[in-house]
Amino acid sequence: MIESAAEVLHEYGPFPGINNVGGVTFDGQHVWFASGDRLNSFDPASGEMVRSIDVAAHAGTAFDASICFSLQRVASRRSIRRRAR
Repeated sequence: MIESAAEVLHEYGPFPGINNVGGVTFDGQHVWFASGDRLNSFDPASGEMVRSIDVAAHAGTAFDASICFSLQRVASRRSIRRRAR
């Protein structure tokens, strides 16, 4: 593995009621993150929370241009389809 330095551009939070983050992804508009019992999103321009979905979200998250995936502790997955605006 090739290692390289990174520059931290922004830090967000803390967010009320959220103690752990299990995964982070960007959908082109909002940042989504797993926090155990919820999948949350915030606006990176303002840092404000915009949505929270009650769903098991313990591990990684990923976005593939239309679906935000969130991994659970068990061997299944949940996906939330992004609504067209």
